[in-house]
Amino acid sequence: MLDINLIINSLWVFLPAAIANMTASLSRFLPLPKYPLDFNLKYNGKRIFGANKTFRGLIIGSILAGLGAMALNNIYSAGFSSFNYSGNLFVLGVVLGFGALLGDAVESFFKRQAKIPPGKSWIPFDQIDWIVGAYILSYLILNIPLISFLITLVIFGTLHPLINYLGYSLKLQKNKL
Repeated sequence: MLDINLIINSLWVFLPAAIANMTASLSRFLPLPKYPLDFNLKYNGKRIFGANKTFRGLIIGSILAGLGAMALNNIYSAGFSSFNYSGNLFVLGVVLGFGALLGDAVESFFKRQAKIPPGKSWIPFDQIDWIVGAYILSYLILNIPLISFLITLVIFGTLHPLINYLGYSLKLQKNKL
């Protein structure tokens, strides 16, 4: 049986990555330029990442993840979680967010190569790509235990379709899944 504190702390560590994953697509509502991450380049005749992966989303999502990590630390200070990180919280959040969005971009590359249209769900990869990316990149500055990664993969991977459906219902997303 898993300890509830381990589960809470595992999810807590990855919340900034979740913030980046959710807010990157919302950056389209900001009056900022939309430069594609792939510079419109193609591989095998298909866009590398696609039109929906932009520097705007990467930057906004990463910054909001950094700010989210700082806000989560205030909640930590109030005793909600026993996770404590002694480094620069903004940097940790940015790294987690940047990793999450890079993971999403890498998945998009494979999705484009498999001829899966943008917005069409590719289960389970659409649900877990951002968690894998955040884990890999954050490993540079934070040694997240494998069990925490696996817990997060299962719980957030399961919640992802529900959150997307909520975003679709609120007309914040174009697709249900």
